Amino acid sequence: MAEEVERVRIVVLCDDRVGVYRIPVLAEHGLCLYLEVEWSGNTCALIFDTGKTGKVLLENARSLGVDLSRADLVVLSHNHYDHTGGLAEIAKELAPSFSVIAHPEILSRSLHMDPSLRYVGVPVECRRILEERLIPLSKHAEISPGIIFLGEIPRRHGEERVEGFYKVEGGRVVEYGLEDDTGLAIRVRRGGVLVITGCSHSGVVNIVEHALEVSGSEKLLGVVGGFHLMGASRERILWTAEKLRELRPSMIAPLHCTGIEAEAALLSAMPDSYVFLGAGSELVIEEGAIRTS
Repeated sequence: MAEEVERVRIVVLCDDRVGVYRIPVLAEHGLCLYLEVEWSGNTCALIFDTGKTGKVLLENARSLGVDLSRADLVVLSHNHYDHTGGLAEIAKELAPSFSVIAHPEILSRSLHMDPSLRYVGVPVECRRILEERLIPLSKHAEISPGIIFLGEIPRRHGEERVEGFYKVEGGRVVEYGLEDDTGLAIRVRRGGVLVITGCSHSGVVNIVEHALEVSGSEKLLGVVGGFHLMGASRERILWTAEKLRELRPSMIAPLHCTGIEAEAALLSAMPDSYVFLGAGSELVIEEGAIRTS
């Protein structure tokens, strides 16, 4: 069983919206979180996803006083450009020996029909860095004490099926289930498991259930990240809100691709748990207590 950590600090460096107004920060379609996780006097600093361009991420890091050189791990949730596109630009700011952890499919040539076939995968300038630095993990693994990379997510719920994505395989265009879409689980002392998601293409409920299973935790502390419910049917949105409500999380903090209708449903279903975050927001969890700014 993974170790329990004492403190988690999350700074939203990139999101589709701005979450604070006291500091000049920028928004961009995409997601990037800076995490500091502390246990037994030690600290792991990592970057979760890298936004679309890296420019917003770097500008916001400077404005917020985040030292990216502390991060020696980059975790990528999946291969789409709005989560991987900043890697080339921020690489020179990270610890010199940094590694990238992602599912092996991160290098798949991902396509989307919108309305015609177009490439939506890792930008060319970022692929070289990935090929040099990648630690490809298809199964869940503890990547630092208390932090679990979730690996491939079991697709248990048909409501969360993936549609409309393709990849190139053997010179042919084939359907692509985004098997690389994943997240993190962090075991927090006196809190339970904190789940970090990128886009939740594999289904936020699927991800949370998998995180509880592999972490050995019976308590869901919270979920932070994209829920991929923008444009989803009303039925799916309400189903998702109810399934998450049944798990009684202390915190639900939707970002990026969740969508305003889904956010309204989550707020209605869990008014005491809902936390508004955006670019510039900071979240600190210590011994199970949650503080935002």
